Amino acid sequence: MNLPSLVHGTAVPGVVPACAEELLRHRQNAGEIVVAGVAVEHALSEVLGNLLFGSVQGWHCGKLHISKPYLEALFFENKSVTLDSKRHLLISALESSERLEPQKIKELDRNIRKVMDWRNAFAHGRIRFKGEKVYLAYFKNGLKQEELTDDFYTKIESYFWGAYNEAFNLLGIVLGWLEPVRAGFWKTTPAEILIKKRPDDDKSD
Repeated sequence: MNLPSLVHGTAVPGVVPACAEELLRHRQNAGEIVVAGVAVEHALSEVLGNLLFGSVQGWHCGKLHISKPYLEALFFENKSVTLDSKRHLLISALESSERLEPQKIKELDRNIRKVMDWRNAFAHGRIRFKGEKVYLAYFKNGLKQEELTDDFYTKIESYFWGAYNEAFNLLGIVLGWLEPVRAGFWKTTPAEILIKKRPDDDKSD
């Protein structure tokens, strides 16, 4: 596909050539952050889809049948069901269990919130030079600026990978191939809980 891009071309209007390459690097990072936000949202949708609908093939009411794929699309592809809505639904469901570790749930909630914040900041903000430094200017309760450094990007990566990895840990729990003990979600380690293997683990023996 040939579509407009933040990183297309070598010239950046209003920026001297020596700075253009650096600015394009940050724009490319911005694009990756936005795409990573979509990946996290899809992972959360996968967890919620299996949590809400499980292994059922759909809803039956008399002669009326609504398929599971249609139900999932109706719910998760609805523009009114935002990432924040999915976060609230998932966190509320996890908090309703007395067996899950509250700190683990808070950590997941924090990471998802950070994903939302920074995805929106990079999607709608502007990357600017200020002297020799590069800043992201964005609105969140007023105009804010964040210097774009390697340490800052490392922090961003920890939020996104934290949310993404925990989402797939939860998916494993919901699907039954990962026990909460193994994922660190239990408050304690019940003696009766056996750690299961993924279906493919036995093949490597």
